[in-house]
Amino acid sequence: MRFILFFLLTFNIYSFDAVLSIEKDVESKATLSLLEDKTTSGSSPNHSKMFKLLLTDLKMSGHFVVDTELRRAYYDDNLLPTEVHDREYIIKYSYSKSGKELKVKLIQTSDSNEIFQKSYMINVASRYPFLAHNAIVDINNALGYEDISWMKRNILFSKYTSSGKSEIWIADYTLTFSSILVRGGLNLFPKWANVAQSAFYYTSYNGNLPTLYKVDMSSGTRKKILSSQGMLVASDVTADGSRLLLTMAPNGQADIYE
Repeated sequence: MRFILFFLLTFNIYSFDAVLSIEKDVESKATLSLLEDKTTSGSSPNHSKMFKLLLTDLKMSGHFVVDTELRRAYYDDNLLPTEVHDREYIIKYSYSKSGKELKVKLIQTSDSNEIFQKSYMINVASRYPFLAHNAIVDINNALGYEDISWMKRNILFSKYTSSGKSEIWIADYTLTFSSILVRGGLNLFPKWANVAQSAFYYTSYNGNLPTLYKVDMSSGTRKKILSSQGMLVASDVTADGSRLLLTMAPNGQADIYE
């Protein structure tokens, strides 16, 4: 009986600690509102998407309680709307009509102090989600929160299109931007070749044997690495890209090779 009582008391104590931990985490988040520049708002279909991307990134960071209402003000005006005065921080942003430039300001509401300001540019308008990702990562860092740089990295995935055919795609983490890198035949298991994401590996099943290729992102050139019976996958790569872990089955059973 004493053992059961001890167990129940212990369970209740740990449950109480868990509740306190959750409440503390919520209270530690900063409150924030977004203000879109009136001079450029709505000048392209992507403007509403930019607000949603910024909102998503802020929520995904886990560090902010974000106002979900789209509000507008003049980017260069120092006055803040009265309805956002209860927020700790304001992000003002101006998204260009071309869709290739984003300007952001992080302002502390209590004293209108400008904490951070930066402009971001891209060469291809379809990659506009990375404008938002880069801006939120930098704002997050400016406030000293835990790093969220993973948001601005590209992702690779293989997509089946029909029987015996698949494509290699590149995308941002929200999949708002995506583009085909490799098509034609069966192409699987894409893997970045280094931290810089300047090249990637994939396995082609279009010949007599599964073949591992390396593709350079800047030039688009493809280099054959090796072929093997059975399966062939680039399982992992060192940060500097100097060594590979390969899953191969040249003798019928899969083994790991370096």
